Amino acid sequence: MTWECRNGIYIKDGNYLEPIQPNRVTNDSYAVADALLGHKLEDYRRRRPLLLPLGRGGFEVFLSISGTLRSALVTPGYCEDVDYVPIKISRYTKGKINAEGELRLDETDIEQAARALEGHEEGIIIDDIADKCRSIRRVLDRLPTRGKNIVIATPYTKPEAAQERLDHPHYFLTPFVSREIDDAVYPPWVVFHWERDEHDAELWRRLFPELYQISQVFQEAGVA
Repeated sequence: MTWECRNGIYIKDGNYLEPIQPNRVTNDSYAVADALLGHKLEDYRRRRPLLLPLGRGGFEVFLSISGTLRSALVTPGYCEDVDYVPIKISRYTKGKINAEGELRLDETDIEQAARALEGHEEGIIIDDIADKCRSIRRVLDRLPTRGKNIVIATPYTKPEAAQERLDHPHYFLTPFVSREIDDAVYPPWVVFHWERDEHDAELWRRLFPELYQISQVFQEAGVA
């Protein structure tokens, strides 16, 4: 796929690119965790939540959210720890943004999550972005909740892509919508730094210049 730059905005495959720098992912994930605790701190002190991060991107968001919840809940007199079960999901066709492609859900992870949920009153599904929410819907379709409440938390969302009420997360920070660029309207393509394999080297360098500089230092030192 080809790409171009218009007025400082990169456009690829009919979408404008919105790169999310690593520090922003971390900070925004902390903000989502703070929002969770702002509404549910006392509930979580009485009844532990089970964290259900979805891979790939949800794993990174999970680190900030789980750390924040641990700092608030793992104290004398409250819960012992914040439990979690990561759920591996393979989705999309490489190089084709918004392609339906094939979505594979790790059934072993789902079985483990179902067993763990029995000991909790609430589960928190964690992902990097709520787009079409195919992954979240698939997890909810396969996960026997037995009446347990399930909360969806993600730092970013694309509300225009929502097809069902489910597609709108309970806790999020930043929505990304279509933009007009040079008299044309483009939907957003939110790009995370771990998606390096989805872009050619030159575009990735432009989207994440600080990471590129770090990688160059390692290459020059013969580490990579």
